[in-house]
Amino acid sequence: MKGFYAWARRAGLRGDDPAAGIPYPIAGRRLPTPLESKNAQALLHQPDLDTFEGVRDCAILMTLIGCGLRASGLVGLNESSLQLVDVKGVEWLVLKVMEKGKRERLVPAPHDVKYILHAYLGHRDLASIDRTLPSGDRVLFVSTMNRAIPPQDYHGEQRRISKRSIHDMIRKYGQRAGIPVDQLHAHAMRHLYGTELAENEVDLITRQALLGHADPKTTEIYTHLAMRNLTKVVDAANPFKNIRTPLSDLVRELERSKR
Repeated sequence: MKGFYAWARRAGLRGDDPAAGIPYPIAGRRLPTPLESKNAQALLHQPDLDTFEGVRDCAILMTLIGCGLRASGLVGLNESSLQLVDVKGVEWLVLKVMEKGKRERLVPAPHDVKYILHAYLGHRDLASIDRTLPSGDRVLFVSTMNRAIPPQDYHGEQRRISKRSIHDMIRKYGQRAGIPVDQLHAHAMRHLYGTELAENEVDLITRQALLGHADPKTTEIYTHLAMRNLTKVVDAANPFKNIRTPLSDLVRELERSKR
C-alpha cells in the first residue's frame, strides 16, 4: 500500500500520500539459511582436481566452509596471510583475515584446508602466473581469465579473483549438484561454520573471535585469546568433521604420521 501510493504521487496521479503515516509492521529478524552439511559435501566434489581451476576452486570452497570467511575476506588474502604455527608439536595453518571495519583477526584452518592450499600453491600452472604485488607479496587466489583487462596489464593486483567470480563459481557447482539456490552463496558457508561452532557448544566469546563479530570495544579481548584454545576448538568443531572431502583420507593419514 505504501509503495503504491508513493508511486501514484510520483506519477502525478495524486497530490498526497494517504499511506505516509501508516507505520511498517514489526517483524522479527530473519534467520540466515546455512549450507547443509550434505550439500557442502556434494559441492566439494564438483571441481575437477585434475585441472588447475578445479584445484583453485576446491581450495576456495574449502577455505570458505572450513574457516567461515566472508567473500571479501577471502578475495583479500595474500600469501603473507598464511602463517604456519606450531601448537604443542602440531603444525597449524592460521589465516590472517581482514574484513568488515578493517579489523584483522587470526583464524586457525582445519587441516583439510592446509593441505588443499599446499596443493594449490604448489601447482605448476600457478607458478606461471605473475601475481606479485608492489610490496613483494603475492595475491593468493587468482583469476584465470578477464577479458576486460588488457593482457599487458593482467598481472599483480589485476590477477586477484573477484567476489563476483566466486559467487558465479559457487552457483555453477551448486546447480550441478542440485543444491537449493538459497544455499549457494559464500555467506551460507559462513553460516554453516557458525552453526557448527554453536552446536558444539563453543562459548560466545570464542565464536565471536573466530567469526569476526566482535564489537570494537571488546576487540582486544578476542585478540588476546590463546591460539592454543582456538586451534583446539577448530580441531574439535569444524564442518569437515562431518563432511568427506577429496582430501579426507590423505589428511587423516598425514596428521596421524606426525603425531
